[in-house]
Amino acid sequence: MRRVKQKISFLLILVFLVNLLLPGVGALATESTNEFVVPGGNEQNLISPDASNWGNQTSTSESNANSNSQLNSSNEEKITNEILEDVDKSNSIIETQYYQAISQAIINAATKIAQSNGWNALVRWANKYGDKASRIVTIAGIRALGPSSPYVTSDKVRYLLTDPGKYKGFNKLGYTLKNFNSLKDLAYKQGKGLGKSGWIEDKYGYKYTLARTITGPNGIKGRVTTCWQCDWGTRTPRFITGWAEPFK
Repeated sequence: MRRVKQKISFLLILVFLVNLLLPGVGALATESTNEFVVPGGNEQNLISPDASNWGNQTSTSESNANSNSQLNSSNEEKITNEILEDVDKSNSIIETQYYQAISQAIINAATKIAQSNGWNALVRWANKYGDKASRIVTIAGIRALGPSSPYVTSDKVRYLLTDPGKYKGFNKLGYTLKNFNSLKDLAYKQGKGLGKSGWIEDKYGYKYTLARTITGPNGIKGRVTTCWQCDWGTRTPRFITGWAEPFK
């Protein structure tokens, strides 16, 4: 428990520093990398200027600042890696509660990174911790930015229209294999309506269930429920399954 409390104290300091210094992260990142965003381009298109004839322009104070920054970053990576590993190994209820609080603090800090600097900045931060941070990336990314465009495969839609426990409901609303693209479009539109909240996590990913009242191609009304999952490390909702409940 003493080790746990030491980590909590250290983490609270880190979270405080993140909250304090975060507004300047974007400017510092641009300044330190000498990269310029192409006007009108996306956030991944960067141009690095030719610095071959700039000479040595780093002052002593800048060198000291960079050294301190690297040291703090190293300490942050070390303690965060230890925490992420220990969360999986916690046995007692008290330890579990402590680690849940720690995990939530990291997610809150990561959410602020995404809010201030975008999805790519969050991914770059998480890459330092590997697969252990994939859950944090998804939760923080969706909380800050919402899910990205949904992904619906034709195979999933055909399954709904052929599975013995599902196809009858869709058939009664007018959806069949002959017009399965209409059902695919419906699923995609529902996926576009997923929000930042309402997600539930399990060992496979972040899940969302959405029910909407619709009017089918044949004019019959009913409720169509679609289920979605963002795999850990992404914020792209994948269409998993669904079902239909005609009103008559």
